[in-house]
Amino acid sequence: MEIIKKVFSKKVDYMINQVVIDLNSEIINLKEEFYFELSKDEVIDYFNKVLMILNKWKNYFNSNDVQKIIDEYKELEGLISELELCLADYEEHFKLNGISYSLFEIGKILNDFNK
Repeated sequence: MEIIKKVFSKKVDYMINQVVIDLNSEIINLKEEFYFELSKDEVIDYFNKVLMILNKWKNYFNSNDVQKIIDEYKELEGLISELELCLADYEEHFKLNGISYSLFEIGKILNDFNK
């Protein structure tokens, strides 16, 4: 169980760090236009929502409230998928593939908790 907690914590920390990097450096370079179906402001809002959820997950996990993480998983997955779609032409600048893969790995961990 301790190993699972460390892996979960590392994955969430990685995702938070990458979102912060994207918010603080990469988004600044986006022009004021639409990215598929999101405006630059909406892209920023999505990244901020992702960051907010991830920070809540750290607290939930530390208090052993895994069910709240499971309940929010689909919402986070949807936000990240939408960002991946809208920023596909900028994938070399954003860390969305790594974030998405880390979310997938967290999903596997959460699945083990449900067993």
